[in-house]
Amino acid sequence: MIETTQIDHELFEFHERKSPEDGSPRFDSPSDPSDVQRTNIGKRPECFKSTFQEICFIFMATLAMATNSLVTGAMIIVTASIGRDLHMTQAQITWISAATTLSAGALQLPLGQLTDLLGRKTFFIAGMVGFSISSLILGFARNPFWMNILCGFLGLFSAVIVPPAIGILGAAYSEPSKRKNWAFACFSAGNPVGFGLGSIIMGISARIFDWRAGFFFFTILWGLLAIVSIWVVPNIEAFEPGPFGKRLKAALRKFDYVGMALTIVGVGLFTTGLTYVDLQIMFGVKLLTSSADLALWMAGNLLMSSQC
Repeated sequence: MIETTQIDHELFEFHERKSPEDGSPRFDSPSDPSDVQRTNIGKRPECFKSTFQEICFIFMATLAMATNSLVTGAMIIVTASIGRDLHMTQAQITWISAATTLSAGALQLPLGQLTDLLGRKTFFIAGMVGFSISSLILGFARNPFWMNILCGFLGLFSAVIVPPAIGILGAAYSEPSKRKNWAFACFSAGNPVGFGLGSIIMGISARIFDWRAGFFFFTILWGLLAIVSIWVVPNIEAFEPGPFGKRLKAALRKFDYVGMALTIVGVGLFTTGLTYVDLQIMFGVKLLTSSADLALWMAGNLLMSSQC
């Protein structure tokens, strides 16, 4: 009796596995390994026409993240050479790096707002072109004033590039997946990689030629990247379709002019107060001896605190 029941049960399972069309046995074959792997990794975003374009854009976004730290690493290597060549004071030498960091940090958030309102791809390409042109002009700098001003422009255009890169990456990889994790991991690696890359490039250029050669190399490289960006960067925008003039007026109405001015002036005064301060060493303690420098330092703190 038990054997009959077991046989009936096996026949029932065999009948359930038959195909409804021809009655032949139906066996559940495993999925295609490539399909399983593609599902685990995640689908390629529709904005990219091919995987090659996707990889190229992630590379461009990583370089965008690396731009500011690349300038910082490059400046550290040649600061002494620039100071000797242009006969700069210690305070002027300090502003070589400070101008880049000041302009990039103060303008990145306002420029990010304009990027979403006016166009990510346009700002990305414009930032690449502006960085290339600024590097070219900086290579011909002949006095400390223009050296520091052009360093500020390098920081400005490095701040222009980052917000559109982040915006496009976030919009393209909207669904969680390994593909998204890999893309943002590469993007995040741009900051430390840029510092090291800038130091190496500027060090080799200064060793073989002089400190100006490194900026000329940046001009060529970022100029080529700007041309490649026309085809590589996808057109993913945050604004609603409409005339450019109308979007520009709306962007100018929403722009935080007061906040941007307070940030720039506050950080500028704070940095100036620390840069031009007269220090006196007494019993191992540094004391502020200039009331003007102290006033600048306090004014910068107050203006930056007003943004909190």
